[in-house]
Amino acid sequence: MATLGRPFLTPPDASREVVALAFSGAGSRLGLAGEGGGLVEWDLGAGAARAIPYSGTRVLQLVNDAAGNVLGIAPLAGRPRLVTALSAYDLDEARPRERPVWRIAIDPSGRRAATARDGEGKVELWRVDAGKSEGGVLLALSGVAALALSEELVAAASATGVVEVCDVQTGRSIDRFDLGDRPVGLAFGPGGTVLAAASARGDVRSREPRNRTDQSVRREGRRSVQTIAWTVSGELVLGFADGRVHLPGSGREVDRLTGAVGALASVGPCPILAAAAGDVVHTIDPAAGATPEPEGHRGAVTGVLFDREGRGLWTGGSDGRLLRWTEPGSSPPVAILASPEAPIHALG
Repeated sequence: MATLGRPFLTPPDASREVVALAFSGAGSRLGLAGEGGGLVEWDLGAGAARAIPYSGTRVLQLVNDAAGNVLGIAPLAGRPRLVTALSAYDLDEARPRERPVWRIAIDPSGRRAATARDGEGKVELWRVDAGKSEGGVLLALSGVAALALSEELVAAASATGVVEVCDVQTGRSIDRFDLGDRPVGLAFGPGGTVLAAASARGDVRSREPRNRTDQSVRREGRRSVQTIAWTVSGELVLGFADGRVHLPGSGREVDRLTGAVGALASVGPCPILAAAAGDVVHTIDPAAGATPEPEGHRGAVTGVLFDREGRGLWTGGSDGRLLRWTEPGSSPPVAILASPEAPIHALG
């Protein structure tokens, strides 16, 4: 596990928490949304960030396709947005501007997106390359609180935890089940045949919708599971309120992170997971299991300076430490100076 936290992937606009993560640029960039409404995209190689504009007051959800080429943004009080290497555009522009709670999903191929909102029992399907509607799927739900999309199926969950799965081509409902509480995660596995769903009371289901059968049902305890995701190899990942990242299929568990795991992201080109805990983002190699967390600054970063070759980075912090980073996100920093009584205010 490596920390991409305070010196690098800090949340935007002085936010104290990263609330959503998603990859872009074929896995070379990572989008971060803060609870204060800011949204930035970090270049993982260069360690540089740029702001991403969107309509709305804050970001509720970020998603990406399997290759990391399409970034989807679900806002509060705005319109969903798709960002690709060639274009960026809002969806559903014909609707009057209200204050809906949006959900968004992108299929693994990156060809289709789905959007839904809390006040309607309908999922709208979109062509990603043109932003054109492909029609809608009507649900027997009063609204959508969670959404997932595979190449053949779309799944939606209501605020009370009722999940409905429909065939994308026919719009026909093929499965329906009840989580028993508010959904905290809904995600199709890489093959699109298995759906994982987690509730606020800690129940986690892996289910085959076409067969209407559960592969497994886990009960983790109320308010324990915060978010779910899949690895590129098809292993389910659970993020917990106590900072644990757990892979129940193999039984592997990452040591506790710096806070509740509020968001997880994965991308096909690399096997690395990104996990947000508070204002720190970690990268995790699921195949390697748990490894010690390298240290960063124990407080605010007050100075950042690249070396002349651009391959390394120096950071100074309010903790009085001067750190030398040679491979941000993969190698731990080297402490050049540590003086808690003398905070570093700037580097130059």
